[in-house]
Amino acid sequence: DHRGGLKLVAVEYLVFADDLQGDPIPELFGQQFHFNPVVDAWVLHAWIGQHNPNGMFADWNPNVSCD
Repeated sequence: DHRGGLKLVAVEYLVFADDLQGDPIPELFGQQFHFNPVVDAWVLHAWIGQHNPNGMFADWNPNVSCD
């Protein structure tokens, strides 16, 4: 926030590949998860606390940084 503290801006849902066991690719809120090989999981981002001009479910938000 503007005072230098932390602010929840997004959540990330994960379904680990080993847990799917052949089930279909997960969906939530009408959105299909996509595979992230770095964490070996199906993931879905939701920008709930910060508007994302790329869309609520886009992976990255150009308006947010970790700096």
